[in-house]
Amino acid sequence: MTIKPDADGALRMPEPRPDKAPVKTNAYRYARQANTQLLPMFPYDGPGDIVSACTSIRAGGQSGKRGYFLHTNAVDEVMVSFGANGRVRTGDVVVGPKTHGVGGSGAAEFFALNVVTQRQLEEGEQLEAVAFACEACSQEIFKLSFSAFTTADHDGFFPPLPSNAGAAEAAARFNASEANRTCKACGHVSDPFPIAMWGWDKYLRATSVSEDARRALEEAIRK
Repeated sequence: MTIKPDADGALRMPEPRPDKAPVKTNAYRYARQANTQLLPMFPYDGPGDIVSACTSIRAGGQSGKRGYFLHTNAVDEVMVSFGANGRVRTGDVVVGPKTHGVGGSGAAEFFALNVVTQRQLEEGEQLEAVAFACEACSQEIFKLSFSAFTTADHDGFFPPLPSNAGAAEAAARFNASEANRTCKACGHVSDPFPIAMWGWDKYLRATSVSEDARRALEEAIRK
């Protein structure tokens, strides 16, 4: 929604749309039941919507390799740290560049609970991209672009967050082909991306079960 000055020049937030009622949740409780990184916290991700997603991770050291990728977004992302002991500090609020690195692991174990928020464009195309770099020379070796909006051909009741669906597809393609993991600059073959650490595949499987269950219920009602 666009906020415009009223007759006396003041900016006032319009009343919410009937189909977009204000909602709230607790980030700590939400993270506890998350099955994926970047789990959407609210049911809105259409044009003009505020999209907030929760991430919770423990990696590095004995917790294992987290993996690293580059994410490109057409809109700004605001990251708020609700607790961390690594590079990100508790209480940090960060607005990074449109293309930014995500992940990475060090020798020391760390944890982080963050909420990432963005406002979708009200109109026009909004693209995101996930890219993987060579582990040896940092040259980009694979990239997948996708729409940040649910595509028109998706007939589901509660479609998956496009960011998660796109990232899952990018990682699956990267892992499935050695050619996609081979650097044209130096010839190094990078390891497969540890998608299980991020949970995107589990999130999509759970979404599929939810969609099938909803269809089964509607079919039972019609009988």
